[in-house]
Amino acid sequence: MQLQIRVRLHGHLHVYVEQKSPEFEMELPTEATLAELIRILRIPEAEVAMIILNGENAAPSTILSNDDSVSIFSAIGGG
Repeated sequence: MQLQIRVRLHGHLHVYVEQKSPEFEMELPTEATLAELIRILRIPEAEVAMIILNGENAAPSTILSNDDSVSIFSAIGGG
């Protein structure tokens, strides 16, 4: 069984995925975690500053559910 989720990438993170848009839908295996999602998208862990799941801050170990909405934010450089 597969999960259908919505993903939105913020900052420069969309350069790591094949999608042309920073917002897209995708399927994942049942019981997939946010950490697995990031690995599947080939985004380096060091590039991820924050993960929002259905409007709330979430840990990488959080298990995803069908129809979840995930926003992944990059670290913002500055000085």
